[in-house]
Amino acid sequence: MVDENESLICDALHKDLKRCKDENMILEVLSVKNQIADCITHLEEWNETKTVSTSLLWAMDKCQVKRMPFGTCLIIGTWNYAVVLSLGPLAPCLAGGNTAVIKFSEITPNISDLLATLIPRYMDNRIVKCVTGAVPEITCLLEQKFDLIFYTGNTQVAKIIMQQAAKTLTPVILELGGKSPVIVDENVDIQVSAKRVMWGKITNCGQTCIAPDYILVHKKVAKQYVEALKASVKDLIGDEDIKTTPYYGRISSQRHFDRLKKMLDDQKKVSGVELAYGGRTDRDQLFIEPTIFTGVTKDGNHPAMKDEIFGPLLPVIEIDNIQEAIDFVNSRPHPLSYYPQSKNPRVIQKVFDEVKGGNAVSNDTVVNFAVETLPFGGIGDSGLGAYHGIYGFEAFTRPQAFMTRNTPEFLSEPRYQKNALNPKSFWHPLVKILLAAKPPSDFQLTVNQWTRTLLKLVGGSRGALALIVGLVIGFFIRK
Repeated sequence: MVDENESLICDALHKDLKRCKDENMILEVLSVKNQIADCITHLEEWNETKTVSTSLLWAMDKCQVKRMPFGTCLIIGTWNYAVVLSLGPLAPCLAGGNTAVIKFSEITPNISDLLATLIPRYMDNRIVKCVTGAVPEITCLLEQKFDLIFYTGNTQVAKIIMQQAAKTLTPVILELGGKSPVIVDENVDIQVSAKRVMWGKITNCGQTCIAPDYILVHKKVAKQYVEALKASVKDLIGDEDIKTTPYYGRISSQRHFDRLKKMLDDQKKVSGVELAYGGRTDRDQLFIEPTIFTGVTKDGNHPAMKDEIFGPLLPVIEIDNIQEAIDFVNSRPHPLSYYPQSKNPRVIQKVFDEVKGGNAVSNDTVVNFAVETLPFGGIGDSGLGAYHGIYGFEAFTRPQAFMTRNTPEFLSEPRYQKNALNPKSFWHPLVKILLAAKPPSDFQLTVNQWTRTLLKLVGGSRGALALIVGLVIGFFIRK
């Protein structure tokens, strides 16, 4: 379907979001095709029934786990990436054996109507049904009983969906957003980092759930970093005026434009804030220039620091050290992504370990979404659950246990009440021995640790050798 209708899809996206054809092809078409291809490639592997190991008590039985479908899933798409955020979840949903009802966004009517027309032509209407419309339609859908709800959007609507789902104990997956920070160390490649941050910010005009929302930059490099951000706009777009270039999109609707314009104007009024770059707007064209604010502080007086910006405005806050940045980020709702920028691997690891958020990328932004083998999802206000690749398959399926009993009846005698519960029975002490699990000793833990380390070095094919060496090392360093 996607292969045969690429031009129609790109044209519809351009009408809705004013993105050029090549940008639509990269951000939407190729991205969703990669996700579909990944599902097809690994479907047989993911669907395999896995036999699990057991204790001696169940040694003669076959214990297996298989991923099973939930049933009928409701997928509620969104507008900023209307194709990849609707067909993307649909792929693992169908790969998991589910049926689906998919609701497209009313904010992007051209691409929503096109997908709602194409899907019935290519897919069995008993498997996938499409719904367009606005609040009345989504309200009606939420009154129905589904086996799973997958929602992409904002936190306010997510709370309503969770309340409705709770009435029928329906599980939910929520892909939300939040204020994704960039944390810039004093030891950073200023030019490369600034260019990659600005690329993540102006892609789709900042209307990306994991776009850099604000920057926490070390005060020693703050001025140079802001200058690099300003210069990077020209590096990314070229010499053409950003208002007329086809490489820069538009705000999705007048409502979102008005929200951002008010935020921009209110932020300029805050004492001490400077407009370092941009600020031009045009409501008729839904155009907002990439805009950088300096002089922003960590207090609550800045309009651009209250809620997710979801547009091309970029506040810059100076910090004294990395710990200050970490503490500030952790004092706020958990971000969907965060982006440490440093040449020092220890700084990167410190931010990775200490910031609580959904996803993290060092010395870049946004690109983690394109990696099919990484889970994508938030925590707290930024989401619930994750998908992409095998994590998407697991999100739309549930592990079911299958136990095939092969144990002869005479070996089952010890578990019956007259034997297991009777202190005078021969079997009574044996049952406790068989059921009691003994924690591993320090020696066993040491052996396991060294075996795993050696396996990483020599490869799985030499597992026996790694185990022997691990035993020897464990013996000599045992306490």
